[in-house]
Amino acid sequence: MIKTKPERFILSIKNKLILSLVIFGVSSPAIDLPYYISPPNIVSRRVKTSAIQRMSREEILKPGPFFLASVKGPEAFSQEIKLLPTPQISPDEVLIVPLFSGITGSDIDIYTNVRPTPPGIMGHEVVAQVIKVGERVKGIKIGDIITMNPNHPDNPDDIIGFNGIGFFARVFKIPERFVKHKEETIFNLPLHVSFFNALFTEMLATVHFAQDVIREDIKDKIIVVDGAGPAGILHILLAKKLGAKKVIVLEKDSGRLEHAIKEGFIEEENAILVDETTAQKVIGLTGGKGAEVVIIATSDFRTAQWALDYINKNAIINLYGKIREGSRILFKDGTVFDAYKFYKERQPGKPQITTVLGDGKKIKFVLTRGERQEDFVQSLELIKSAEINPLGMITHVISLEAIPEVLAKLTEGYRLNDEVEHKVIVDTRLKGKQILSIDKYLQLFGQGQQKLIQLESLAELSEKIKPNINLFQFSEERFFPSVITNLLWEYRKAIMEDKELMLFLSGGSSLLPLKLLVETEYRSLIDWNKVKIFFTDERMGIPLNDKENNAQQAYTLFLDTLIKEGLLPPENIHRIDSRRSLREEAQRYQRELENFLSRNPHIFVVLGLGKDGHIASIFSDFPWDSQGNKLVLGVSGKTQPNHLDRITITPYFLNNFVGKIMLIAYGKEKEEILEKVIRDLKENNSSSTFPAVKIFLNHLHEVLFFTDTK
Repeated sequence: MIKTKPERFILSIKNKLILSLVIFGVSSPAIDLPYYISPPNIVSRRVKTSAIQRMSREEILKPGPFFLASVKGPEAFSQEIKLLPTPQISPDEVLIVPLFSGITGSDIDIYTNVRPTPPGIMGHEVVAQVIKVGERVKGIKIGDIITMNPNHPDNPDDIIGFNGIGFFARVFKIPERFVKHKEETIFNLPLHVSFFNALFTEMLATVHFAQDVIREDIKDKIIVVDGAGPAGILHILLAKKLGAKKVIVLEKDSGRLEHAIKEGFIEEENAILVDETTAQKVIGLTGGKGAEVVIIATSDFRTAQWALDYINKNAIINLYGKIREGSRILFKDGTVFDAYKFYKERQPGKPQITTVLGDGKKIKFVLTRGERQEDFVQSLELIKSAEINPLGMITHVISLEAIPEVLAKLTEGYRLNDEVEHKVIVDTRLKGKQILSIDKYLQLFGQGQQKLIQLESLAELSEKIKPNINLFQFSEERFFPSVITNLLWEYRKAIMEDKELMLFLSGGSSLLPLKLLVETEYRSLIDWNKVKIFFTDERMGIPLNDKENNAQQAYTLFLDTLIKEGLLPPENIHRIDSRRSLREEAQRYQRELENFLSRNPHIFVVLGLGKDGHIASIFSDFPWDSQGNKLVLGVSGKTQPNHLDRITITPYFLNNFVGKIMLIAYGKEKEEILEKVIRDLKENNSSSTFPAVKIFLNHLHEVLFFTDTK
């Protein structure tokens, strides 16, 4: 006997993925204003009884003063939460809802007045959704998911979150001066890009600028990165990407160092906890030669002084970290390098480079600040391609109201709630004052919800049919890409859980999106060795190559292509043998499913919707009372037009083992039956004769209806 699949999610962020699965959006759907969908799964039902909740769409968008933000004043530690009026936009402006923002070292500097700025709202990292577009704005649509370069291309002193209103807010108005340069400041996020990873783009751009000016000096060299904070980790990842021979990491905080090792950013043998033996250890790891390039990625400038003890005679010291007034480097022979003067002479968008002779060494000092436009664009490409994947850095998710408290704690050290802090993300929709570890956040709000936000933004219409059933209606142009996006999310979720993807396919039009998948670059996002393909049902008594054979339809449309190109092993396809007897093959396929289910795969089922409301080969005359706990059943075809017997997965299997179902109703001929099925589901019509209704009324897990009908 196979035990029912546990109603739980395995939560992990250890694996670095092309797609992050840690995002969650909440609100009731709306036709007039695309917004977030409450994810219909077991975890989300648990959220409803939790004290920790997100704001609904109505709460965020209600009239009057609701604009919650962290407001900074001219004096240190004068943070407070205030209510501001709803911003109104001109015909040349855009209104967005920040979904997530990130806290950086610059925010802490503003908070402590190390970096004095005018009173305003902080926050310069963002992933947001467009909710209103000025009538004269072109190229930006309601529902777009975007990230922004907060730096104005024509004014280096005009930075969102530094000299005015920033992203630590419920709603943000993109001013005309930024919209005017939208090609350089506003960037749509592709479907496959993680929201959390996208938050690192601006910081990565500053890192990219710092390393780009010494790119040729990094390749095949031994690099030391001093500091394993967020910027330091990005320096590590980029240096490896640029071909560094070895990257050695220095860090004074043992918790951050251990976390960086745990998440796979650095190798334990190349990680050094700073103490009096640091120079000796670096020299040992460099084979006695000393470091060739040192990147100072810490706020403690003394580390640049200490680097003189472990660099070689022709080293480069990249002064990426903070430089304060009075910062100097003293050589033993009396040579003095005035780093602060060097810093003050910098020019926007240009690197500062100088060579200093001291202690018999020829040291090249390099300094950059901020980023160039090309750095932001190239960094976003690195994030999109997952060549740089900083996901594991995130340790905490907090609410807007918690920002002042968190900033105060971070000035004291890298701990939040007695846990190591590495990167803090602000979920702008969390209610109240919340400081959650990333694990707690996932336990409360589940996985995979970025997908739902993106699907909502693509859909012409979305509607919550039941707590666990969502309907998405797409334009013809967006229908197939949206189906593919959903499939890619399930694949990535399987990889995150370190499982194989057990993908069930039906026949007919539900297979058409898969044809597009293998004909585009999307197929390269899947390791097909980890995908095992099964079929929901099959017509019996016909040859394997018959055009009515569901598996043969799949082979013709896309499986043959994947096999021919060596992407999909033929043995990964588990078809129903339509030549064998009904009873014999049903028993064999039952055993095959049982054997594979014992491996605890991630199961995803793609179903079509028949014109009579059937799914798989579960028709209105299905023997409901005789299925028992069978996974597969042979059913008579006497009532079907071709009178062919069929083998089908059972409602018992769908309700007890399948965590996610995607039902595709494609084509105008499905419009009438889809309307009837949706009506019966809404009315909880237990006497409905439609098999789809009878199954989904009792289904506990997530069901997504995808349609192109009006």
